[in-house]
This record gives sequence, structure tokens and C-alpha cells, in this order.
Amino acid sequence: MTLASLHKYKTVWFVIFVIIVVLDFVVPYTVLRDVASFYGAYTFWAILTAITIILGYLYMRGWRE
Repeated sequence: MTLASLHKYKTVWFVIFVIIVVLDFVVPYTVLRDVASFYGAYTFWAILTAITIILGYLYMRGWRE
């Protein structure tokens, strides 16, 4: 694996996690704003946390160096 491809790979993971962070703030305060209770935001955050843990595992699984 060349240094350029490794850098590109890290950039893709970085972009994925930036998108997750943006979604973490944007969705509850825009899309879920009209939900009368907090259960909508908490459910979204629980699902997003599970996705983040799974993606973190996939990222760390290939970490051998």
C-alpha cells in the first residue's frame, strides 16, 4: 500500500466521522424539532451511537501499525 493510498483511505474515514458529528447536531434540532417528546432525539442518538461504534470497530480492526 502506497503512502498516497493510505492518506486517501484516512481521508475517507475522516469525512465519514465528520458527517456523523454534523448529523449529531443537525438532525435533532431540525428534522426532529417537531417531535413533542425527547424520545425522537434520544432514539436517533442511540442509533447514531451504535453506528459510530460499529464504524469505529471497522476502522480499528485494520489498525496493525
